Amino acid sequence: MAARTGIAPGWRRAGGAALLLAALGTATAHAAPDAGLTVEYYDVQGTTLPQLRASLSALGPVDDDGERHHGQVNWNLQWRYNYSTDRGGCRLTGFAVQRSTTMQLPRWVDVDRASPALRSEWERYSQALRLHEDGHVETGALAAAEIERRAAAVKRSSTCAALGTTLDGIGKAVVQEFKARDVEYDATTGHGATQGAQI
Repeated sequence: MAARTGIAPGWRRAGGAALLLAALGTATAHAAPDAGLTVEYYDVQGTTLPQLRASLSALGPVDDDGERHHGQVNWNLQWRYNYSTDRGGCRLTGFAVQRSTTMQLPRWVDVDRASPALRSEWERYSQALRLHEDGHVETGALAAAEIERRAAAVKRSSTCAALGTTLDGIGKAVVQEFKARDVEYDATTGHGATQGAQI
């Protein structure tokens, strides 16, 4: 029996909008918590709303297009498969996808010096931003499950090289499909603005 590993290219999507837009209350479904989720924070400053907005705009994470947002999620998928040879060629004996996800969120360092009204607004905004970013985490979870679902239909191939090519093709195709879902999610929600992720 032998084993191989396939790695999907890193993928990240960003969220959080500075524009004041009406909240439409978008409902989303959520997968089980991601055991591979790491949350990182960047510090923002200010004791007034304009100062806080300016800090978020200046310090938020940068996406692949060079644009800053208030939050960002990077999910990465790695698949590993086992196989064995027999008279019929190469048979798949095991397949699993490992998911690792990093979420970047703002941390307000001047919260104790701000007004109660601004602290309340920050709490509301932070929860909405986390809700939006959790949607990107969900996309990565669904992508991992879809790779496993499609790989389950692959039983064997004429050669082990062909088996590996088929499985890697499945993984890469699914990653591209779910990259597109992340882009659509941001477009639909205005990077979280319709979910209340604006301040």
